[in-house]
Amino acid sequence: MVENFEKQEIALAFVEDQESETFLKEFSWTTYAIKAEIHKGGIKEAIKYIQTNRSPKILIIDLSDSELPLTDMQRLAEVCEPGVNVIAVGVRNDVGIYRDLIELGVKDYISKPITPALLGRCLDSLKPSIDKKAGHARFQGLGQSVGFLGVRGGVGASVLSASCALLLSHTHRKRTLLMDLDLHFSGAAQFFDFSLKQGFREMLENPERVDELFIERCYIQESEFLHILGGDENLEQTVEIQDKSLEELNRLVKNKFQYVIIDIPTRAEFFHLGPLIRQLNTLVLVLDPSILSVRDGVRLLNYFKKVMHPKQRIVIVLNKVKVYREGEMNADAIQKTLHVPLDCVITFDHKNMLSNMNKGDLLADADSLFVKEIQSLTDVIIGKEMSAKNVENENFFSRLFKSK
Repeated sequence: MVENFEKQEIALAFVEDQESETFLKEFSWTTYAIKAEIHKGGIKEAIKYIQTNRSPKILIIDLSDSELPLTDMQRLAEVCEPGVNVIAVGVRNDVGIYRDLIELGVKDYISKPITPALLGRCLDSLKPSIDKKAGHARFQGLGQSVGFLGVRGGVGASVLSASCALLLSHTHRKRTLLMDLDLHFSGAAQFFDFSLKQGFREMLENPERVDELFIERCYIQESEFLHILGGDENLEQTVEIQDKSLEELNRLVKNKFQYVIIDIPTRAEFFHLGPLIRQLNTLVLVLDPSILSVRDGVRLLNYFKKVMHPKQRIVIVLNKVKVYREGEMNADAIQKTLHVPLDCVITFDHKNMLSNMNKGDLLADADSLFVKEIQSLTDVIIGKEMSAKNVENENFFSRLFKSK
């Protein structure tokens, strides 16, 4: 038996049958420094629970009544936070399903009946994964990094990134980090009406300072599911961001958060922009209906063809529609010029936008058209819209070349 974990961890178990439930309730969890909660039910009940509660370190799931266990496990992975260690149990003693589950990121599979020796062996094997020195275990991979980039200043990328972070955390209850890389003119401080902590610049300039403890000291917790990382440097202060710092920072926060929303300054130097863009899962490119904005959008799309890889996804958003009232390019003309379709169109809210920004409450008018359109954008980011259209495997490059 291994040594106890560094601290008491939480385990949740969902089992279908009375025998397994009784066994788990009587099992000696304290031997492994674990506090266990036992629930009656299977993977469907587990998904419902995780959707509205924080994910535990250890999750035991009964697949006995699941008709499509792999599909159900994939659905569970979508709602779990990064770092969950999953142990599956079931009635099938099948090497094939064991291998498939392990490939999905499940730590182990126990064929019923569960015995102290089998469960103890599984918990022993989790020690290196839970030990902080060994890093976090990964059920279905890391969190998703989503960058927001305006084709030019003033198109509203910062407002959209902050609004999506709010919806992801408050409505979808996803652990979300909003990272504002504009250290001189941060929008995050204004949008959320608080002062940012010091230290972000030091971390970005010194790769050796990037670690989990320092990151936690630098970000602010806005709510249970939303954290914000940014800076508010003096204008005289030069910020020399190191590519290695961005790479290590992105790697560590994706271990901790389900979504990392990165607000990328439009004036970011291109020798930093390329390496940063290549680290993203999704890039949200924001433009407005002006000719200058569309022109810059064409130039950036040509640039992304050179620096992005085929598995990355780009979401194109036409923002601030009707902000100019006259002289705007319409959506059809913009799509023809860009040679790719628009994913979202967001109408400018003349009545409420400025007042909501000034009071630090971007989504104050829950029934407004703006909030509904932001929800549509958030659905695209988390994949709902793409799944509905059966294009989950379609990427930016296939769309770009197919539309020409």
